[in-house]
Amino acid sequence: MKHLKLILVLTLTMAMLCGCGGSASVEDLAGEWNMTVASPEEDVTYLLDSMDLYTEERAFVDQDSLSYVLAANFSTDGSYSFTYDVEANKACVREFYEGVMAALYENRAELTSLYGEEVTDMSREAFDQFYAEAYGMASYEVLMNNLVEYAFDYDVLGEPLEVGTFTIVGSNLMCTVEGETEVGSIGFALDGDTLTLTYSDGEEVYTRVK
Repeated sequence: MKHLKLILVLTLTMAMLCGCGGSASVEDLAGEWNMTVASPEEDVTYLLDSMDLYTEERAFVDQDSLSYVLAANFSTDGSYSFTYDVEANKACVREFYEGVMAALYENRAELTSLYGEEVTDMSREAFDQFYAEAYGMASYEVLMNNLVEYAFDYDVLGEPLEVGTFTIVGSNLMCTVEGETEVGSIGFALDGDTLTLTYSDGEEVYTRVK
């Protein structure tokens, strides 16, 4: 089963960067931080393929409505990890599929000829049930649960993208990726529940998970 493509290449062994913002302690940084990022086009295509949609149906789907949640974890013992938040991403996939169904319902009059049944005057509940039965599912909720659960290989999704150790020097994180010896630097700034990481090619903005 296909797993999520890595949409951020988080290499913490890059060249030294300029600091960003004021300094903070390890205790201030410790915890889980999440960032929502746009999905790659191939993952959107994969999810739509799993529904076996007609070309006409796909035309009504917002191709930019899928996103993923990346998690950064920092511990007081000086270890860190970057991974995808599995449960948050299941929620993202469900939201995407719910959006697909909403788009199909909104444009049902134009799709009636594809279904071989008049659906223009159907209520949303009746349309959802009609669609579920077309997939051989007992209910719309069962359909959604199956689409979400089997969308990706969530075991692979939950594996860390990167782990290592870090120390704080001023407004920089001095990071060593597990299995490597070279130390890299990431500029960082804390502003309440917002963490900004500064790389050579841009910034990543995270929100603290409470």
